Amino acid sequence: EFIENPLIIKKLIHPDFAEYFKEKWADLIEGQVPPTYMYKILDPEGNERWIVQSNTGIFDDSGNIIAIEGLSRDITRGVRAEESLRIERDNLVNVFESIEDGIYIVNQQFDIQYVNPVLVKDYGPYQGRKCYEYFHDRDEVCSWCKNQDVLAGKTVRWEWYSIKEGRTYDLIDTPMTLGDGSIGKLEIFRDITERKQAEEQIKQNLKEKEVLLSEIHHRVKNNMQVISSLLKLQSAKIEDKKYVDMFKDSENRIKSMALIHEKLYQSGDFANVDFNGYVKSIAKDLIRSYTVTPDKIRLNTKIEDVSLGLDNAIPCGLIINELISNSLKYAFPKDREGEINIVLREINSHEIELTVSDDGIGIPAEIDIRETESLGLQLVQLLAENQLDGKIEVDRDGGTAFRIRFEN
Repeated sequence: EFIENPLIIKKLIHPDFAEYFKEKWADLIEGQVPPTYMYKILDPEGNERWIVQSNTGIFDDSGNIIAIEGLSRDITRGVRAEESLRIERDNLVNVFESIEDGIYIVNQQFDIQYVNPVLVKDYGPYQGRKCYEYFHDRDEVCSWCKNQDVLAGKTVRWEWYSIKEGRTYDLIDTPMTLGDGSIGKLEIFRDITERKQAEEQIKQNLKEKEVLLSEIHHRVKNNMQVISSLLKLQSAKIEDKKYVDMFKDSENRIKSMALIHEKLYQSGDFANVDFNGYVKSIAKDLIRSYTVTPDKIRLNTKIEDVSLGLDNAIPCGLIINELISNSLKYAFPKDREGEINIVLREINSHEIELTVSDDGIGIPAEIDIRETESLGLQLVQLLAENQLDGKIEVDRDGGTAFRIRFEN
């Protein structure tokens, strides 16, 4: 009578389970007690609820069923949680199976729990296998395995070269909670063989270019030294001191440019010059060249660690060459003692200031550096404004100071 009552079935049992519920009760009436079973009902508000049902038949002495004793338990919350986990797991698997990187999951005993299609294609079925067997054909755990760190909660990124395949992989190992609540390892690895080969090719090309640049700087330096030597030899045949000085000035200008290439040749960085060492070398050579008693001229340099490319280093070197030469020739007459100061500093992130000064007799006030017939001062102005696109100032207080600012 219970299961035939349409109101009970209609109002209580979910329509999808109406026939199923009837079958179970029919079995009970016939004396066939089914095991625990699940079905859905509709609560008074019309919401779906999951029920797990356990029934026991009560029989008379003849074996006829006279009553049914049952226990029903609402397991909706658990079913929904399990369904949510299943959907989440399915979504995760869908993601794993749609990406191009290899992915696998192992437990603490190195048993493979999952392998995505990318790896299955290369390595075949994984069920019932250990990771070290599956990937490396080994009978024991790999000596390079990161499981210990990963199971301790760390994420490890590393590279692995497969001797067997001759390929390089970028690996990420991270902890992952498995279905039984234990911590396992999820590994993602990407084949980076082509990238590594490209990097090695770039390194090789760069090395070849560095060798070529080094050779170029070496040859330029040698050629300039030859020109400087020719000028020196030629000047030895000239008796007029005015022309001898002109040859000497030209010789020193070429030497200053040759020295730039020598510093670059000696350096491992062909983009920037060791300007501190460069300035000291120029100044010392000029002091020896222009003075009878070099010890009477003190050289002070304060060169900050700024990066100067070749395009700026050569004009700066020539400017320093001209200004030091000018100081040595005119600022300290009659073996007068004095000092020359060279300062190169960074004013801001893009602007540099070069200052060359001396405490000599100073340039007379009536001399305009823009109108002077001095080739050296004309070169300083042209190099500062046209080559460096900078601004030049002259301070005649207590000697002479040339201050040049330019963008680096």
